[in-house]
Amino acid sequence: MPLIIGIGDTITSQKNSEEKFYSRGGSDRSFLELIQSLGKEYNNKNLIIFVDSSSGEVFRPSTKKTGLEGITDKEDYLKLDFIFQNGPKEYIKWFMEIANQRYLIE
Repeated sequence: MPLIIGIGDTITSQKNSEEKFYSRGGSDRSFLELIQSLGKEYNNKNLIIFVDSSSGEVFRPSTKKTGLEGITDKEDYLKLDFIFQNGPKEYIKWFMEIANQRYLIE
């Protein structure tokens, strides 16, 4: 099984009003959990990348304001391997650097 890299910007984890369990969601969560589960099933460490694209356009948690609070929690099944706190531009720059290094190796 090849390495799979999952990239998302919309995941949430909020403690419910009774503070007994977390409500987890976000449009990218299921996709990222699938990639993580496939890695575990095939004994491969797939990578999960979170790109914080929250710049105030919509109300959602941001690593710039609250760290990972509201995005993930200590009991969350989904584990983030990389976090790009400064949004898509930071991610794209990193991706281009990795692609260029790979190109130079081959």
